[in-house]
Amino acid sequence: MAAAARLARGGAPTSNAVAGVIEAIGGRDLAPMPSGDSQVRVAFDGQGRKAIASGWIGAVLLAADATTAAALTARLDHVAQVAAEAGGSMPVWVLTTQASDPAMTAAIAARAPGPAPVVAVPMPVSLRLTPSGELFRTSAGELSRYELGGGDMPRALARAGVLDSFGRIGGRYLVVAHVDDPSPLEPAILGAHMYHGRTITAEVVARSPDDRGAFALRLDAKPRMLAPSQLPAGVDAGALTLTDARRYVMEARALRAGDPQSYQRIDEKIDGRPAVRFEQPLYALSAHLRMLFLQVDRRGRSL
Repeated sequence: MAAAARLARGGAPTSNAVAGVIEAIGGRDLAPMPSGDSQVRVAFDGQGRKAIASGWIGAVLLAADATTAAALTARLDHVAQVAAEAGGSMPVWVLTTQASDPAMTAAIAARAPGPAPVVAVPMPVSLRLTPSGELFRTSAGELSRYELGGGDMPRALARAGVLDSFGRIGGRYLVVAHVDDPSPLEPAILGAHMYHGRTITAEVVARSPDDRGAFALRLDAKPRMLAPSQLPAGVDAGALTLTDARRYVMEARALRAGDPQSYQRIDEKIDGRPAVRFEQPLYALSAHLRMLFLQVDRRGRSL
């Protein structure tokens, strides 16, 4: 990893703050999701259902360490129901960590075969470093492994052959969410994504004072999501009123275009000693893929 190599040479930054001009998001980079009874939303819903029936849609579910088999089963049942109501089926790939993989794999194996596959895909693993760039070892002398963030999802899917196989069966778009997100899978969101034509559509909601997630904003006139730690000094965070809702629709073919790196440094303590890891959250894909922010109702969204 380039960031780790820079750390070993003494050249890695100690701050995640970006350089550039920060502005509130708006204009063509922000679209409100139409209300439930509007003609536009009804049209979006119809387009989304047509896409599902045509086999264009797949789902990627992120399973964190504490994700339970019951949560995955409920989510898979919901995805299957939405697909069936649209007259189609939807393949699902479950991205797992070392901790969640046994439960996720068992839950998948326990399911009766359906019209579309459900497959567990392990996330890439990296190694923690010392602040001087050497491999960190635990008090037991073992290397300290950790899963990379959701921004490495394209690499995980490509390594597992998902992007190629999905393309071969006519797949075009991936819905990406967390297993434990209770928000419904809405065909209208798919229709909105196709209408606006961006590479990624990210759902955003009005930010509350207690939110700690990424800000939706413009960086040097480009739509981006940035963590609070990435904001340059002097930026008025109060003027940034939208936050990541952690749900996305993406063009599958765009995820094949290399593996640009936009890692954040995270300093932590392991066995009472300082350690460093680098990861890129899912929203870091906005650094190299054109993103639209779709503002949705905050109610029912898991942040």
